Amino acid sequence: TGVDYNLDYINLPVLFRAYPGKKRFFLQAGGQVGYLLTTQTRRFSTTNPNQNPGTLRNVNSIDIGLVGGVGFHIGSKLSLDARYAHGI
Repeated sequence: TGVDYNLDYINLPVLFRAYPGKKRFFLQAGGQVGYLLTTQTRRFSTTNPNQNPGTLRNVNSIDIGLVGGVGFHIGSKLSLDARYAHGI
């Protein structure tokens, strides 16, 4: 038996960029604020597959986190980046 939680947030990041060395490569750091849109719970049970998992309680509707990442400018108006966000 297990429970699967799905929380959907919309996030607004505020990031600062630093260009160490070459202008095409950059580092990002900052924070973000998220707002909870939807929650879903699903229970996995081998004994009673139709059992209701109940409601999810004590979930914050506002999430604050730290963000870090790296990026690369592909052209003059296009860039590719990867970010990691951690809620606090």
